[in-house]
Amino acid sequence: MCSIYQADNNHISETYQSLFGEFWRVMLGTWISVPASYFCNGYIISRLKIYFKGRLFLIRYMLSAMIAQGVLLITAYPISLSSKYSFLELINIISTTWSYKVIMSTILLPVGIILAKEVKKIENIDTFDYNISYNPFKVFKQNSKNENNTTD
Repeated sequence: MCSIYQADNNHISETYQSLFGEFWRVMLGTWISVPASYFCNGYIISRLKIYFKGRLFLIRYMLSAMIAQGVLLITAYPISLSSKYSFLELINIISTTWSYKVIMSTILLPVGIILAKEVKKIENIDTFDYNISYNPFKVFKQNSKNENNTTD
């Protein structure tokens, strides 16, 4: 994340500045948005699976994809792109990108269904996250009992 700029104001230094001058914003946006969206996706999938009693995979998949992608874009793009675009342009970019991601999630839904069925078939287990802590700071803490209830 460090760079040394050429002191000259020539074409090479200007190009370098335009490409990498605000790269730190992209990295910061990524470091915040990716964990936030993955956590959100996992939480939503887990809670909806319990709520729908393991049924309605299509609804669980689409809701979690729509919300998690929204979290990703709403956290990443303002940090990464706010110096280059106005607020209204950012809203347009976020909504357009979100729409594209939702369409792609819909197109890839059959792949998700196949993969979920194969994993359940291979592992011969279907896990529900009852009584689980979603506190990310307790992820490495050892528990004396298994918090996941499983059914065959």
